[in-house]
Amino acid sequence: MQARYERIFKTAESSLSVGCLYTLLFIALLSTLACKALAQADTLLYNAKIVQSDGSFVEALAIQNGKISAMGDSQDILALATTQTLTLDLQGKTVIPGLIDSHIHAIRAGLTYQREVSWIDTRSIPEALSRLESAALKAPRNTWLIVAGGWVEAQFKEHRRPTQAEIDGVAHGHPVYVQLLYSAVLLSSNAAQAWGLTPVAKKQNKNSNGAQTRLPSELLSRLTVQASESAETSGWYEGSSRTISELFDRLPQPSFKEQVIGTRAFFTELNRLGLTGVNDPGGYNLPLKSYRGVKLLGKTAQLTLKVRYNISAPRRGYELVDFQGIVKTFAKDDTPPFLQFNGLGENVSWSMYNNDAPTQEDQDQLFTVLLWAARQHLNVTLHWNNESSVDKLLDVLKRVNAIADITPCRWSIAHLNDASVSTLVAMKSLQIGWLVQNSLYYQAERFALQRGNPSLLEVSRFNTAKQLGLRTAAGTDAHRVMSFNPFVALQWLVSGLSISGTTTGSPLERPSRLQALQMYTRESAWMSFEDQTRGSIAPGFWADLVVLDRDYFSVPTQEIGDITSLMTFVNGKVVYPANAKVLASIPTHSTQASAQQQPSTFCPSKKFGPRGFCVGIFEPNGQFCAIQ
Repeated sequence: MQARYERIFKTAESSLSVGCLYTLLFIALLSTLACKALAQADTLLYNAKIVQSDGSFVEALAIQNGKISAMGDSQDILALATTQTLTLDLQGKTVIPGLIDSHIHAIRAGLTYQREVSWIDTRSIPEALSRLESAALKAPRNTWLIVAGGWVEAQFKEHRRPTQAEIDGVAHGHPVYVQLLYSAVLLSSNAAQAWGLTPVAKKQNKNSNGAQTRLPSELLSRLTVQASESAETSGWYEGSSRTISELFDRLPQPSFKEQVIGTRAFFTELNRLGLTGVNDPGGYNLPLKSYRGVKLLGKTAQLTLKVRYNISAPRRGYELVDFQGIVKTFAKDDTPPFLQFNGLGENVSWSMYNNDAPTQEDQDQLFTVLLWAARQHLNVTLHWNNESSVDKLLDVLKRVNAIADITPCRWSIAHLNDASVSTLVAMKSLQIGWLVQNSLYYQAERFALQRGNPSLLEVSRFNTAKQLGLRTAAGTDAHRVMSFNPFVALQWLVSGLSISGTTTGSPLERPSRLQALQMYTRESAWMSFEDQTRGSIAPGFWADLVVLDRDYFSVPTQEIGDITSLMTFVNGKVVYPANAKVLASIPTHSTQASAQQQPSTFCPSKKFGPRGFCVGIFEPNGQFCAIQ
């Protein structure tokens, strides 16, 4: 090093002032330190298939301080290793950017996740009932068993709903609540009795001198009882999305401790499925107190994915004043980069939410809030389902834009499966993003029944949106309406086939596998102004990565939905599998001999990297192994 400085000094000595010489010397020192820093890496992934934004692949990458510092051939990247570097031989596994669900009610799902029975991915009614019975045998006596949604009849080989008698038969005396989308619920006989919904309960209530029924009479009046051939009621009750939401809120609520535990468990499950981030749109049934759990996890550095959340209007008629207060105070205790307020939505104005026939007064109320949001340069996401009425929403957006430019604000419209070309053009002109979900994977038949089979071929114009330059991000809208599995959504995006094999959309409108992946990564990051730091695998980007158990780019299309993560990184740290946290404290060894003296408790096999570096490996069975 000293000889290098002497050469620099002698070369410049004859023509430069002493001040310039010291300047050159200082620059040389900085250059040396920079090269030394570049040569260090916290973690190296090599012998892998790592996808880049253009669809090409590299073999290896280096991670330093949570970000990707270098990419290239395995040999070149391994040269950056030190004795403190964790070196992972991925044995040819595929690595993709961490997935970001652009529209998922993750905060709400986490609150009750610990108490729920999941029917997601079940393929028959006996399998679903088995999960229910397993929970019944473990739960304390008289605990409610809750299936909060995420399933449809079409996923069962029987192609029907379960019956009250079937759930009674496996509940072992527990009251049971089973929700189907936001349209119906199935109650066990004792649950219906407890809520005053059975003929006997109604008679008892009637004879109690006008005493209140277990459910408010106004709520009862909005429920439609579905009869069966053999009984006055089948146990199924139907209602509007608002009615079903209010029913769910009547269930026993989890304690704050249960909410925190459930949120951690749910986020770990999302990590298992390759998610490293979520954009949460709030919801009209998510009060502000519901954010306490996720905020606590953020403050205590226990979040395992990045949460970008929008806040919905808490109270009808007070939208503007409530939002003004929220923006001033609510986000002050966020903990970037893991927990971060992203704006307003999806319910910005109660009078326009789920309203296909808004009055001028309704539109004016939304206009007032959106104009304020535009002037504050706030992000906004808006819930809208139907092309037939979206002009009412677009009219408001155009009015706002005529006064305050919304194009830099990255607003978005969620759902709108049947968006027309003219609607997409209008959205593009306002620089409004489109958030699409795989609802038609689960509800294609229901959609066709309501609108006719030809309409199924006119939905989800993804390639038209791409050609227009309209930013389009993918998600699930989980978990009450559908599964939160992103690979099921990716499978539907590229195939267009519903869970029962019904074709949706035109083949000309379907994205390629790479394009679909970008909708779940880079495009989702754009919605939160982070597409230059997240959503791609490139030097300088956060190391949010997923090592897959099979190759997304080559498996048969019908198997994409079965892909899971072998290892998920967020900011360069392993967040899944949970026991991989030992990697952060694995001792490094200067020689292979000294490493061999350490027992392996993570798995039976041992493998050592070049020069005895700390190393991990995926075995042929997919198990990740590391030396402790």
